[in-house]
Amino acid sequence: MGKAFRNGHYLKRVIIGKRTIKEGEAAVIWSRRGKCREIVGPSLQRLFYSTINFLDRYTANPDQYLIVHLKNGEVEHVQGPTAIYKNPVKHEQIKVCNGISLKGHNDNIVVTKPDKLGNMVRTVVNGPALYIPAVGEKVLSFQWTSTKDCTSIEEVQIIKTTAQQVSLKLGFKTRDNHNTEIHLNLSYQIEDVSKALNVNDPFKHLLEALKSDLHILGIMVDAEKLFKDKEDTTTFMEIQDFKFDHLQETATSIGIKIHEILNQGISMPADMKKELELKTRSEMEYRHKLRQTEQQNNIAEIQLKADSEREHKQHNFNALQQTHALELKEQERQAEVNGGKAKNAALVDFLQTIQSLGVDLNEYLTKLPSSERPGLKETRKVIQLNFNDNDDESSACKN
Repeated sequence: MGKAFRNGHYLKRVIIGKRTIKEGEAAVIWSRRGKCREIVGPSLQRLFYSTINFLDRYTANPDQYLIVHLKNGEVEHVQGPTAIYKNPVKHEQIKVCNGISLKGHNDNIVVTKPDKLGNMVRTVVNGPALYIPAVGEKVLSFQWTSTKDCTSIEEVQIIKTTAQQVSLKLGFKTRDNHNTEIHLNLSYQIEDVSKALNVNDPFKHLLEALKSDLHILGIMVDAEKLFKDKEDTTTFMEIQDFKFDHLQETATSIGIKIHEILNQGISMPADMKKELELKTRSEMEYRHKLRQTEQQNNIAEIQLKADSEREHKQHNFNALQQTHALELKEQERQAEVNGGKAKNAALVDFLQTIQSLGVDLNEYLTKLPSSERPGLKETRKVIQLNFNDNDDESSACKN
């Protein structure tokens, strides 16, 4: 006897021996005469030419139930919490199923069950409740159009009667033959489940009624005026005031109440949108080229201004340079003149000195090398000196 619990896979033929059936286990034992007995542990069984088969255990929680198919063809529904061992002598099949939890009074399921005459009758079960179907009852599931994308099909078992909101984007053709889309927020509520079940797909019926209304709306809408004529408000007001009468009538007939239909706007037709995009692109390209031209003109103007300033500065620099050169030349000439005057003055002083010593200036100057002889101005000074000396001597003789 091990710790593990044995199940229906354990099947043994025992000549002489014994088996301990632990608590939590069960088994059926066939004697050598073929008689069967079911033993639920704990128990110690002695075996003699017997066959033992441990049993599978099926357990249902409080929110579950067991569907038990008996060998005689009967079916039982056993609500949890419970546990049953599958006896191969009694049971054909045992299945664990979940009960259907209806959390609020707005949760509903549809159940079919036979009446006294054997006819199947459809019944709506309201919450809050944990529904465990009885034998012969069947909970129906429906294939309805999904409110998420309005195209796919989803399986619906619990029908909610709370207010539902769905966003729709539906296409229609306008009076001027443009294909466009309208964006709607639809708020609705299933008030009578029995009426809603009179049609195969209630939401699909609503969509078909809505498309019929959009066909009427399309006859009223002129896309050219709506999207191109900004001063036209008549078309816009007609769209906002549209009542969706066919939708309202269809919803009432199948037990659905329409709380609100909010128009979020109409999309611009694809051809008009493409035309507008081309126009916008052309305007953007024109503005881009215009900006480029303005930038180039600004750059050229800045360059011209810079060149003009550079030429003006160069002219001023050249003028200053020329003025500076003239000033340098004047300073050099003045320095040369001043230097010559100083030299002449020194020479005159020297000649006066030697003359006072009795030196004959004419003879002295004649004997000097040509390179050392004084210039014209110096010579004139010397002549003046000699002339003055002769005048002085004549005056002295006369006296």
